[in-house]
Formats: sequence, structure tokens, C-alpha cells
Amino acid sequence: METMNRVHDLYLQNVIFELDCKQASNNMKCFSTNVTKYGFVLSLCKKKLCLIKNSSLSLVHKQVKLVAYSLAQASRFFVSPHFFIAFLIVLVLWFLMKWDEYL
Repeated sequence: METMNRVHDLYLQNVIFELDCKQASNNMKCFSTNVTKYGFVLSLCKKKLCLIKNSSLSLVHKQVKLVAYSLAQASRFFVSPHFFIAFLIVLVLWFLMKWDEYL
């Protein structure tokens, strides 16, 4: 919700919001009402999403999020680009092995 408010306040357009929770993603796309606090926050997010031009919502698998997080963490510690590239190759190979298991 806070991110959507920030994007709206900055008048950004063509924004893709990514969720890693399948349940939240499905609930954002359905039209049923929910009377809980969770449903109230979802309804506010839906309204805010409609106000942002050309915005969309997509589901991102947790494995992809893990790779992006690992890259961000590793990039802070590697000064030499050679070590970072080697780490990147190992990380991509690990991700591909896990992706085959996921499918």
C-alpha cells in the first residue's frame, strides 16, 4: 500500500507491481469482497492501482526473489568484478538447478 501511495504521489506511470504471495495476487484480481482488515487493505490497494495509469500486478515466484536478493547482498561485499562475476555464474547455475526441480 505504501509503495502504491509513493508511486501515485510521484505521478509515475507504466508501473508493474510484483507480489510473491499467490494468495494476495489472486485476491487482488478477484472482485469478491472481504470484510476483514486484510480485505479492507486489499480494497484500498485495488483503488490505488486503478488511479495509477498503465499499472499492472504480477506474481513473482519466491525463487526469483531469492536470486535478486542474493545478488543485491553479494554486490555489496565484492570489490573486484572478477569475484562478483564468478559468484554470479555459480548463483545462476544454482538457480537453474532449482528451477528444474520446481517445474
